[in-house]
Amino acid sequence: MQRIADAMMAEAKELVKALVAEAREVRDREGAEALERSVREKGQAFLRVVLEQLLQSVLARQAEARACPRCGGRRRHKGVRVYRYFGIGLLDQDDQDDSRTI
Repeated sequence: MQRIADAMMAEAKELVKALVAEAREVRDREGAEALERSVREKGQAFLRVVLEQLLQSVLARQAEARACPRCGGRRRHKGVRVYRYFGIGLLDQDDQDDSRTI
């Protein structure tokens, strides 16, 4: 979990650097509106990645704990379960597909 947190913080740092660079280029109202759109879009994309990584870590832990009801062993012999991210409505956007396999 610490590795995920470190990766998220590094990505957040790069995002902020990019947004600061964009902010330096703002000269008028249109530039400010473009910056606002950029912050919103990049922020939502970043939050989507964070949510996906956190959900994936939860799903990975659940997969380790799955036991077969018949033999009591791990469910490796039942095949690999495919997990899909369907979203919880907080970060939904019309132009993105929320049913990606994670």
